[in-house]
Amino acid sequence: MPTQFDTKSRQRTCCHDWQTHETTNNDGNLFFFSKVAQATWTNPANTSRVTSNNTPTTEASHYKSTQFANMDHLGSDAWLDANEIDEESELHTRATTFVAAIKWEKLKTLASGIRGMECELSDKYSLGHYNLVKRLTFVDGVSWIVRLRLPQLPSVFGAREAMKAADCMGIEIATMNYIRLNSDIPVPEVFGYDLSAENTVGAPYIFIEYLHGTVAAELQQAKECGTGTFGSPEQDRRFWTQMAEYHVQLASLTFDKIGSIHQNGDKFIIGPEIETGEGPWDTSQQYYEALVRHKMQVASTDAPPEVRESESFSFPSKFMELMESTQPVDAPNTRKFGLANRDFGAHNVLVDGEFNIVGFIDFDGVIAAPSAVVAQLPELMDLSCPVPGFVETREMALEYQKKVAHLLPRYIDLVQAAVARREINAGKKVASEFADLLASDAASIVQGLNEYGQHRDFINDRWSAAYDLLLQKYREEASTAEMS
Repeated sequence: MPTQFDTKSRQRTCCHDWQTHETTNNDGNLFFFSKVAQATWTNPANTSRVTSNNTPTTEASHYKSTQFANMDHLGSDAWLDANEIDEESELHTRATTFVAAIKWEKLKTLASGIRGMECELSDKYSLGHYNLVKRLTFVDGVSWIVRLRLPQLPSVFGAREAMKAADCMGIEIATMNYIRLNSDIPVPEVFGYDLSAENTVGAPYIFIEYLHGTVAAELQQAKECGTGTFGSPEQDRRFWTQMAEYHVQLASLTFDKIGSIHQNGDKFIIGPEIETGEGPWDTSQQYYEALVRHKMQVASTDAPPEVRESESFSFPSKFMELMESTQPVDAPNTRKFGLANRDFGAHNVLVDGEFNIVGFIDFDGVIAAPSAVVAQLPELMDLSCPVPGFVETREMALEYQKKVAHLLPRYIDLVQAAVARREINAGKKVASEFADLLASDAASIVQGLNEYGQHRDFINDRWSAAYDLLLQKYREEASTAEMS
């Protein structure tokens, strides 16, 4: 069961419409399935992908429907090992082979050497896309997590990140260290690591503080909370408020360049980021050009033939003109790029049994970014931003939209309130630009580029039409301005 430090890029693989999901079968026909039938949605190996208007497409599920069998427990007590994976899948083979090959006694010796006392490893472990985690418990009762990098499996997960595994892990360590030092965001402490694949353990690993909690989205599902609701009314109010506060705190940490956080001794710098393998960039325009180029290159090799042959396949080529129409060119000496967690959402936050946030997980997706990227909405919280120009006609989807319509304005209000509180305390403007862009055209345009990575023709069709509609609007506005 996914828990601390084992999820990976879940916005690409999980859906946040829990009541009625649109998906496709092998024939490409649309159908809906209910919350009860969606027992495997949080599994990192489930290659269902988020699409526009919170609708996933499902390629295949490698997981069994026992996902929430142990949800009477929190934290590592709920882990299910490889037992939750279909024994015939590549993921099961990878997991069991990996576990058999790791030098677990050596790992215990290394941890004991760092802390100066003996420890024991749990038998249970938890699996994600790229990582396996186990709990270490020392004789004084203190617990750590060891997070080990799994072998790559491009046949299942594709090749969406350009950086090598060791570099990605180094960025995650640097990001956790930086956020711990510069904010109140609950981030686990890093105690030690070896990022070499040829080390004495048998895989790159990190020793990290254990935070006792369960992924919020999973606890919500296990407790059968209502759509967009996390616990009782008081628990729900507190959870949403905390999410908005931490979103603002992260956005308030600013840099003069775009890219991932790197660390050299005590010094933190902005360097290349993991998705493109490029950077850092001085301007939003430079970053967006690299991002569009990378996403189209990946799609040209990873997308199915029918997607590549579709007229809508090239819609990201319109991205730059759109962003230039919605966002002013970055002015020298005034550039401030806040931190954006591209994996921010209920799938990457740990909570206690009452939905109090105890920590966040998965940090390699954090980058200093343009405000429209920072303004992307949290995943798996039923926050729905419609595709511009797309008119929903299906009864079940319309029902769902009505049910969640209040959540977006509520979250925006919570973010604005969090910004106001921080500005009062700081005596200056803090993260206000990103807050103003929530649910804006600019944020929607970035959302469309992100969803292009799902490699689905009907998603591309919707966003291609949306981009054309927005382009027409901005060109008409520009023409009117010229004539006046």
